[in-house]
Amino acid sequence: MNNQLMFTTIGFFLVIAAVNSSHFLGGTISWHVQNSSTSSTWVAILITQTYSWTYTTGKCENGAIAAHQPVPSSGGTLTCSPSCPAGFGSVSATPYCTDVSPLNGIVVGQRSDIVLIPEGSDFSVIYASDAWGSLTLGGYGWSISSHINLVNRSDNGMLNHAPVATIMSPIIIPQNKKTLMTISVSDADGDTVRCRWSTNLNGVDECGSICPPSSLPANTVIYPNCTIEITGTTAGTRYALAIMAEDFITSASTTPLSTVPVQFLVEIMTSPSCSILPEILHTGKSCTPIKVNETFISQVLAVNHCGENVTIIDIATLSFSGMTQGSLVKLSSLIYYKTITWTPTIDQLGYQVMCAMALNNQYAQSSQYCFTFFVTENGTDTCPGVIDNTITTIPSTTILMTTTETSTSTTETSTSTTETSTSTSTTETSTSTSTTSTAIQIVTSDCINWPLIASLGALALLATAFDNRTPQKFISKFHYPNRNLFITSSNQLSTSVEPLNIDQNLGTAAFSNELRSTINNQTNIKSTSLKRSISSYETNNQNQLVKHRKKKLSIKQEIKDC
Repeated sequence: MNNQLMFTTIGFFLVIAAVNSSHFLGGTISWHVQNSSTSSTWVAILITQTYSWTYTTGKCENGAIAAHQPVPSSGGTLTCSPSCPAGFGSVSATPYCTDVSPLNGIVVGQRSDIVLIPEGSDFSVIYASDAWGSLTLGGYGWSISSHINLVNRSDNGMLNHAPVATIMSPIIIPQNKKTLMTISVSDADGDTVRCRWSTNLNGVDECGSICPPSSLPANTVIYPNCTIEITGTTAGTRYALAIMAEDFITSASTTPLSTVPVQFLVEIMTSPSCSILPEILHTGKSCTPIKVNETFISQVLAVNHCGENVTIIDIATLSFSGMTQGSLVKLSSLIYYKTITWTPTIDQLGYQVMCAMALNNQYAQSSQYCFTFFVTENGTDTCPGVIDNTITTIPSTTILMTTTETSTSTTETSTSTTETSTSTSTTETSTSTSTTSTAIQIVTSDCINWPLIASLGALALLATAFDNRTPQKFISKFHYPNRNLFITSSNQLSTSVEPLNIDQNLGTAAFSNELRSTINNQTNIKSTSLKRSISSYETNNQNQLVKHRKKKLSIKQEIKDC
């Protein structure tokens, strides 16, 4: 490498001209290098901007999405402060329409630009403006900052790839209920990813006028695993959240390799008359490897748990360029779906994350559900570094059991409603290393059996999946994983499914019977293999239910003997 052409570290900031309107709903900026092992002194990086805006009539309708039209009333040009590195050029901030949900009032746009800059550059990109609209705390201004570091990594000598962080906006949560919101995060290098609040320190403005915690309700907490705990006490209030996701070489590292922002709105609403939220269903792979120019077709399903008087009116999405979706189809009062189709292009290499959220006619949202695609040019069977971040509420009388295991298999994790907390994000991911935290409440006695307590902690998630009767006295609160169903492009239901959630008003048999009945009446998704898969699905769950009940009886007997 020619040292005369090497650039020393460059510090600068990227600024966008203000957009004078009150329709911004949040967004994120991520980036990755086009060739991490390049020997050139110049590096091509792809900067991807994703922003959400308030929907207005005619804005980003399906025709505009198909035609790849820009989002109206958005824009600006990226400039650099104090100066741009050589070769940076002019980068627009106007995204192209990717998603629209008039009933949710959301428009999503994304754009990706390749810039050629010197190796060794170390800088922050900032999207700054003042169009949040009316917030309960904080001002109108935002500043979204992403740190780009093109210094070779110390562990492998290659250039780093930034993580990808995704969450939909706005998130609507019920009044006076503690809510957990999980940000979907993936990292192509398999690095440790941690989240923190955005700050306005060290010369980098990461949050504008919405810097936490003063911009948020009291006792709002962010955990390093990218989960936020929040409680809104007043209906009609709106808050903007600003978070940074950072990747580290190891879990012990304290200096991040890069930083990506994610900002979004939270709105507080009165609890609907039916307190059981709608649900997005999926049991396919949490991360799907896909090759450039290979077409992906599937259905995203939503479930209405509130009876015929309540209906699903939309499945909103946050996706990326080229993803198309059909109209909402009602299979029955219980099940609705949308068909999605996507053929990735060469400029979409790496991770692409799609999120979906169901909305009913009481304007209650489901938990956000995100799933990931890993795009390669030549094809692969694995996703190298998708990270799932979930956390459970820890009451004062509980302990936290944490286990870590290394495996090459797929790990699927779900978080959903308990009597004291409502999850608004469900993310399933595959990773080689997984950490699971389970909150369990222990009744103090003269006989403490710590190995048994650890066994109870490990059993808690399985218990929630198959038995709606909480083990009296021993485990008083735990999270039910979502009931998930996903029809793949081959019209087959995956038999490698996670346990069903036993809902208070709908058991496994009722759900399976309803699903079979509605699918059998739909010729467009009917197949013999699908029917076989449903039967296998039921059998697998029944077998696991029997094993679970035997194990629980054994544990209860051991406790009694103790």
